[in-house]
Amino acid sequence: MRRERAVPTRELVQELWGDAPPASARANLHSYLSSLRAVLAGSGAARLHSGPGGYSIDLRGDELDVAEFEQLTSRARAAAREGRPGQAAELFAAALGLWRGDAFACMDATRLLRAEADRLEELRLTVQDETMDAHLADGAHAQVIGELRQLVREQPFREHRWGRLMLALHRSGRTKEALDTYRALHSLLDAELGVAPTSELRLLHQAVLSRDPAIAVAQRRRQSPAPVFM
Repeated sequence: MRRERAVPTRELVQELWGDAPPASARANLHSYLSSLRAVLAGSGAARLHSGPGGYSIDLRGDELDVAEFEQLTSRARAAAREGRPGQAAELFAAALGLWRGDAFACMDATRLLRAEADRLEELRLTVQDETMDAHLADGAHAQVIGELRQLVREQPFREHRWGRLMLALHRSGRTKEALDTYRALHSLLDAELGVAPTSELRLLHQAVLSRDPAIAVAQRRRQSPAPVFM
């Protein structure tokens, strides 16, 4: 998580023992780090370093799945910007394929771990949405309907997911189901929150009703994505 800078000893103590560390906290920490240094020594050059700023560790990009996830995501976004939605979708899918459940699920939660887990979870959800955008821009509307339904079930209050599902259905010739999807969202929000869908969703609903050509079927591997109304 802090692979690009040293972590101060006081911060490590705070993460391990909270606001009430034992008197032996620093000695215990040094013992733990010595054990870690011995484990890492088997890989060759020294990789755990100590200095005035604290402790740091040398990691290659392929040794840290978070770094690999972020690199794949960056490449996918570049492909999307350059008008290569099919490649973008593949790269996004590869990034999501690195996930094996919730981040740090097998570790005791600390302040730093909770904050990083929250950041990574939000990033994962965003990449899921970007993956669907890439598929839609590539014209793969019918192919993603099932996955979009699952994403809506997992996060029913992320309204833009409903919009992507509406768009995929409409572009697949299933306009009635797209309109039914909007009504289901409207009912959910009214019952649970007492609010209406966002203005973007209302505009999309009107566009579907009027068969607005701006949301017509996007062709496979087109150079620029069609409007998504999100």
